[in-house]
Amino acid sequence: MNKASFVFYESFREQLAGLEAETQLRFYNYIADYGLFGAEPELTGLEQALWLSFKNAIDNSKARREKQSKNGAKGGRGNKASESEQKPLKANKSETKPNKATESEQNLNANVNVNEDANVNENVEDVPNTDGSDLPDFDSENKKIPDEAIELARLLFSKHKKLDPKYAVKVSQVSKWAFDIEKLNRIDGRDYKDIKAVILWVKTAGNFWSSNIMSGKKLRAQFPRLYLEMQQKKPGTRKDNFDYNKTGGENDDIPF
Repeated sequence: MNKASFVFYESFREQLAGLEAETQLRFYNYIADYGLFGAEPELTGLEQALWLSFKNAIDNSKARREKQSKNGAKGGRGNKASESEQKPLKANKSETKPNKATESEQNLNANVNVNEDANVNENVEDVPNTDGSDLPDFDSENKKIPDEAIELARLLFSKHKKLDPKYAVKVSQVSKWAFDIEKLNRIDGRDYKDIKAVILWVKTAGNFWSSNIMSGKKLRAQFPRLYLEMQQKKPGTRKDNFDYNKTGGENDDIPF
C-alpha cells in the first residue's frame, strides 16, 4: 500500500520564518494535513491569503506528479528503454568499425590548436594565416568590397595585435569589419584616407579609445566623435599630441 506524500518546498519555510512561533506551528500543521490528507483549514483575512499560496503550490506539484504517473503508465519513457533492449545490434554497430572512430579522433586532433598561452581555437582553419592565403572573398550580394576597405580591416586588426600580442580573431570577423568600413565610406561619406588616419590615431598606446574600438562596427558607430577628437589633438594644438602620420607602416606586423 502506497503511503501519502507531498513536496514541501524550501520557499514554504522562508515564508513562515517571519511569523510568530505559534502561528508557524499552526501553518506547518495546515500544510501537512492538506498535503497528506487533503484537509483544508478554515481561515479568514491575511491568514487565508497566506494559505492560498501554499495550497496552490501543493496542488500544482500533485498535478505534475499525477501527469507524470499517467504518462509512465502509458509507456511514455518505458518504450524507449524497451526499444534499446530489443535492438542490441544497433548499439554494438560502432564496435565493428574501429577504423572510423580512429579517423575521427585524428581529424579532431588536427583541428585543435593549443599553444603555450592556453589559447584554444576550435578550428585552426578559421584563424588568419600570416601570409593571408586563407582570407575569404569579401563579396556581399555579388558586390565586391573595395580593396581599401579590406586593407583597413587588416590594419585595424594588426594595430590592436601590436598592442595586445595575445589578441586573436577569426577570419569571418575581419570580413565583417571590411563590410562595415565599406559602409562607412559609401553610406556615411567618409574618405578612406580619413578612416585610416582615425584607426592609426585610435590604436595608439594610452589612447582611451584603443580598448573601445574592437571592430569595424564600433569604428563606424563612433567615427564622428573619433574624427572630431583626432582633429582637436593634431600637432600644433597640444604639445603632447600623437602624430598619426608617424606611427610606421600600416602593414607592420600584419598576421595574415
